[in-house]
Amino acid sequence: WEVLERAVELSREGESFVMATVVWRQGPSSGKEGSRAIVSADGSTFGWIGGACAEPALIREALAALEDGHPRLLLLGMDDLVSDLP
Repeated sequence: WEVLERAVELSREGESFVMATVVWRQGPSSGKEGSRAIVSADGSTFGWIGGACAEPALIREALAALEDGHPRLLLLGMDDLVSDLP
């Protein structure tokens, strides 16, 4: 709930941010389905979606999404694949 409460605060303050949610996982992964994190426009994060391997890709793609306005589905693992959603 803390991540959702922070999202409400940021919205009220007019701050731009991205909400990241783990929607699926396979094999060994520290991120669990439903885990959430917020990435602010300055690249800071609040919440947790997984370990140090996922965070750089999350921040990179969140900042790109803030810039172009397109949501993304990240497939993190061997090659850190990114898919733009319609």
